[in-house]
Amino acid sequence: MKIPKSLPYTSVGKGQSQLLVFARLKRKLSRVVGSIILRISHGYQVQGPHDPFVGLAENALLIWGKSTAPGAFLVDVFPFRRSH
Repeated sequence: MKIPKSLPYTSVGKGQSQLLVFARLKRKLSRVVGSIILRISHGYQVQGPHDPFVGLAENALLIWGKSTAPGAFLVDVFPFRRSH
């Protein structure tokens, strides 16, 4: 996947909400950033918009974010469950 020099302009047409356009832009930006990180850290050239390694990295970050959120574990809710 080639990294664009600038993000393409997307106009909001009939029936499209600005939230939908923002979600698409966020998804594209996430893919570009993921491909840059994979290229720098591992020397891996992303093959396309549906590259499995980019999806795997995005999924790992999603799981990590959920697991580190406050209240994700019972020990956060019930402090007496902590082992000392």
